Amino acid sequence: MEKTVELLHETSKRLAQTIDMIDILSLACSSVEKADLIGPLEIMKRDLQDLYFQIDEVLYEDNQ
Repeated sequence: MEKTVELLHETSKRLAQTIDMIDILSLACSSVEKADLIGPLEIMKRDLQDLYFQIDEVLYEDNQ
């Protein structure tokens, strides 16, 4: 069980980093006139945020 919790923490951390990178990519795309990429990036960001919050909820419940 401990290994699973550790893996969830690591996954959560990497998801947060990926979400931050998507924000940076969205800004870069808007500044180099690649606005057509922003939509798919935002969809990916939303999906990753959903996963991040699901993992966070599981970790929170385990600490209760």
